[in-house]
Amino acid sequence: GAVAGIGGALTARVGQTVFLGVEMRYLMAFERMSLGQQVGSALYAGPTGYWRISDTAWLSAAWNIQLAGHANNDPARLDLTNFSRQLVRLKLGFEF
Repeated sequence: GAVAGIGGALTARVGQTVFLGVEMRYLMAFERMSLGQQVGSALYAGPTGYWRISDTAWLSAAWNIQLAGHANNDPARLDLTNFSRQLVRLKLGFEF
């Protein structure tokens, strides 16, 4: 299968090197790579953060929770067939 989606975030500077915010993502699952029949969808939201550790290093994190979703032929409130309940992303970067 394939997954396509769209997302966005709002962040604010809360310190010299720290940013905090919120993020929303809408993902759609398809049965084939050609994006044929849609088999499910999920709406996620959660906090994000960014910390500039030094002049050459940074750390970013996001934690999203599935708020709503739907899998085909499943009456459940969330789409746990095609997507997980939570998404966690942690990135550590170095510039040189």
